[in-house]
Amino acid sequence: SESDSLQQANHALLKKLFESYDVNASPFNTKSSNSSATAGRTLNVTLMRARLIGLNERERQFTANIGIVVEYSDPRLSWDPLDFHSIENIYLTEGAIWFPKFFPCDRCRFIGYLAHFNNIEVNYRGEILSTFQFTVTYNCDIRNADFPFDEQLCSLCFSLSGYRQEELDLLGFSPSPPDLYVRFF
Repeated sequence: SESDSLQQANHALLKKLFESYDVNASPFNTKSSNSSATAGRTLNVTLMRARLIGLNERERQFTANIGIVVEYSDPRLSWDPLDFHSIENIYLTEGAIWFPKFFPCDRCRFIGYLAHFNNIEVNYRGEILSTFQFTVTYNCDIRNADFPFDEQLCSLCFSLSGYRQEELDLLGFSPSPPDLYVRFF
């Protein structure tokens, strides 16, 4: 049947992709940081949601629930859809593939961990997309001299661990307009 044929193609695809795949090895390993193979290697982080859930003026801190989308490419996870029953996307669980280590920087507290709230999507070009949600407390230079009409400018920062800029860039994006919830009780 069509369903059996699709499942067999999916099984064959996963077998092909992971027969020599090492989850501990980065796809960004290079002989030299000046290698042309590293050109255009980026980790894109898009802020989809930031909801203010706490403000501590005395400690100059704010706590927010953050939702981000992370995108990057792993050429080891690419295939020709025509060879696999026209399958263009697969969905994998956390830990099935190598994932870069990044974290909120300039923070004083990180509640929980970078948690997937859906599976990791991989398309046939080796492009990976995953969504995360977490809670973090950041430091912020809160100025309330004009209270209750004061405005604060606080930033959300992310850092990438273990790579030089020549090897892998961390790019941040915010959709226009971002879904920022700032109502606080």
